Amino acid sequence: MARPTKDDTAKRSERFNLRLTLAELAHVQAQAAHAGIGAHDYARRRVLGHRVPPARSQIDATLLSDLNRIGVNLNQLTRANNSGADVQAEAVVLLAQVRGIIEQIGSGDGS
Repeated sequence: MARPTKDDTAKRSERFNLRLTLAELAHVQAQAAHAGIGAHDYARRRVLGHRVPPARSQIDATLLSDLNRIGVNLNQLTRANNSGADVQAEAVVLLAQVRGIIEQIGSGDGS
């Protein structure tokens, strides 16, 4: 199915040229890259007062993966604990892993 055509009022048919110094352009491009969008879209949103996406997380993807794995383990331990199993030793190990990741994030090693 084809995309529906836009109403004439919704089409971006007008141009607004803007001159920038090299430093200003580099700043806009860096801010746009930091937000994960294109420079033109970033500038349009800023000029019109629209929301600019928050900066992408600087946390390393492996740390996020580790946190996800620990979350899965924590869920399994919770289920086991609720069924009456003794999970204290496993919980201590899991807590040590969480503390290690928090230290990596806090020290900046995660980026």
